[in-house]
Amino acid sequence: QKRDGSYETLEMGSVEYSCAEWIKPLGTRTIFVPGMEEYGEPVLKPLDEMKFTLVGGEWKQILFEITPPRKAKGGYSAAVLCGSIQKEEKEEEEIPEELKKALEEGAEVREITSSIGMRASSIILLTVEKRKRPQQLRTKDVEFTGTVETTEDGKGVRIIGSLTNKSEVHIFGKGKLKIRRKGGRRIEYPLGSGRGGVLRGSTVDFASMFKEAGPGEYEADLRIFYGARRPVRIKIPFSVTREEITGGFARTIDFDVPDVIEKEIPPGGHRVFTIPVMNYEAADTIHVKARPIAFRFDEFGELVLEKEGPLSALSLTTLGWPLDKETGECEFDLRPGRWTRVKVEVDLSDLSRDASGGRYVGVEFDGEKEGVEGITTLSSSVLLTMPGELEKKGELVDMRVFRSEGTGFMNFWVGFKNTGNIHVSPTGKIALKKWNDELEGEGGFEELGEISFEEVSVPVLPDDTRLLKAVYSEELELGKYAMSIVIEGIDEPLKLEKEFTIKP
Repeated sequence: QKRDGSYETLEMGSVEYSCAEWIKPLGTRTIFVPGMEEYGEPVLKPLDEMKFTLVGGEWKQILFEITPPRKAKGGYSAAVLCGSIQKEEKEEEEIPEELKKALEEGAEVREITSSIGMRASSIILLTVEKRKRPQQLRTKDVEFTGTVETTEDGKGVRIIGSLTNKSEVHIFGKGKLKIRRKGGRRIEYPLGSGRGGVLRGSTVDFASMFKEAGPGEYEADLRIFYGARRPVRIKIPFSVTREEITGGFARTIDFDVPDVIEKEIPPGGHRVFTIPVMNYEAADTIHVKARPIAFRFDEFGELVLEKEGPLSALSLTTLGWPLDKETGECEFDLRPGRWTRVKVEVDLSDLSRDASGGRYVGVEFDGEKEGVEGITTLSSSVLLTMPGELEKKGELVDMRVFRSEGTGFMNFWVGFKNTGNIHVSPTGKIALKKWNDELEGEGGFEELGEISFEEVSVPVLPDDTRLLKAVYSEELELGKYAMSIVIEGIDEPLKLEKEFTIKP
């Protein structure tokens, strides 16, 4: 994988985490030919020297079998190449009956090979899991650097966040960028475009252009959401003059805090607990600032900072270090390989003793090293539960069914809105059915099987909506389908019946 996120094909055996040698072609089967309403069950035909024939407008599948060795674990990749060649002179072959009608209507015949001519590629991203639950990504699984530089024309600023995947699996990142001028307003941009895949062991650049940079002092706040409970984040100070940009490079500082903390607190009560902070740097002392924040989780479970929230309910202290009473920040130094605890005090005395449900605050930590540009920011989300009449309720507000690009697998996304008063972690499954005209009477739906929704990475807070996702990992044929959705993990299960049709 290149740093811009694109792919290049290489020789077999030259890539460390390749699964190309595990792939065996099984054959082809025709899915659709223009002019034929009823096609019947697709028939698997063996490949002849990796060549096959397509008529105009025909859909054909190439089926492969992947058999990873027993020692395989984590993410692997490969590419299947397909290209056209000129028609060869050879003895006339008998044309299959199902193609005669299309050929009589003037359909053009070409031969295809996987090795020469104009080529297209399908990228295969394979994950070999040896555990029931997928790996939960953490900050240590990635390395993140940020760079601020001038554009080639010298009239703007180019900001690059480089994400290195050190985990055992492929990850998918989405970047956000905030630019703030000293004493001025903050402007938000996407960092890179879309959700960029980063293969195991690869580095990908997420870049954006900023053309409104007049002379002044700035701070770039770069964040990449990559499937962990919180994003990896760097703040880079830089200055712009009419002649040049100064500053502008930062690397993540190796320290860590818990990403989610759940505590119980009595209604109208007071609670004190601690958050551990660990410095994993081998030789450098880091300076840490901690502050209370308001937050929520978006529809993908990614942490989003809010401008307002119940911050007055939370205060921070740490033994031996000062607390800024105006900002609520505390700060301290942490030597290499050492850890400390930040004391968190929660005061809900302004609430009625009959109150119940959830309250949510967070703590944000900025880490920096002397003589090094840039700040690494981490956060801990604090989920508080007041016992009493806890309402675990929800509703389904959105449903999306779409085909994965490049795989043909069907994706099922349903929006779950938490209408209760406490955070919940919903689970669910989908029962799929396909219409069969040959069933008794006028036909009906027959069972295909069940698939489960992916586990949510963080709970859904009250009034928030989360997309629950499931993938059917076999390509569905053309036709009419029905699905029955059941969502649990709340007081009363939610159920939804829906039909959909897959067309050419």
